[in-house]
Amino acid sequence: MACITKRRGRYVIDCYDQHGKRYRKSMKADATKELAHKKLREIEAKIERRTFIHEKKTPLFYQVKTEWFEHKRQFLRENTWETCEANSQIYFESLDNLRINQITIATIEKFIAELQNKPRSTAATRKPDFIPTGEEKKISLNTMRKILVTLNQIMAYAVRHRLIDYNPVRDTERLRNQGKEGQEKAIAILTPEQIRNFLEAVADQKHRTLFLTAIMTILSVLVRISSLCANPLMRAGLTMLTM
Repeated sequence: MACITKRRGRYVIDCYDQHGKRYRKSMKADATKELAHKKLREIEAKIERRTFIHEKKTPLFYQVKTEWFEHKRQFLRENTWETCEANSQIYFESLDNLRINQITIATIEKFIAELQNKPRSTAATRKPDFIPTGEEKKISLNTMRKILVTLNQIMAYAVRHRLIDYNPVRDTERLRNQGKEGQEKAIAILTPEQIRNFLEAVADQKHRTLFLTAIMTILSVLVRISSLCANPLMRAGLTMLTM
């Protein structure tokens, strides 16, 4: 049974974890009994969820990341796996030496802020003697999103294996384009003549068939939507869905 005792002027938490192993933790010298009880309740909650790990046995983020890559490698294409691994080696350095349970929402937000100010990885920036000048190109928004997708999957892997209680990346504010309004790139729309020229330029019959199938699918969807809009009731329903 869990209890709190006082030894040599410090409160000591004494309990057994979900595996039946004894766990004792000495609080700081200035810690109060109320603080010790609060810590004990947190530990008991983790034991009940079977996610409690002794501080010294809690793996580093680097170790969890390595395990995730070995697990994920069989499900990814080789070039995708190489991209994820390269991004993790370049950009996850600030997280590697943290215990996996030390990574919080605040840690992720700080990581994102640092990521936004980092220069894009090039042969010059990867040199050991590289000194930033402030004129380097920043990491693109798409690259940052890919990095966060990888980080999210690593933390989700830790949750599944009961190394942590929750995934802090899920509650972090999503990245958005910080450009000025009206500066977004316009979507290029091909004319029927351009589409015909594009299909004729595709030499591989397999790819030509795939492109043609995709175009016909899009056209059939548009025709279906237009027929639905002709019906007043369906038009009202579509209007409500798009509001």
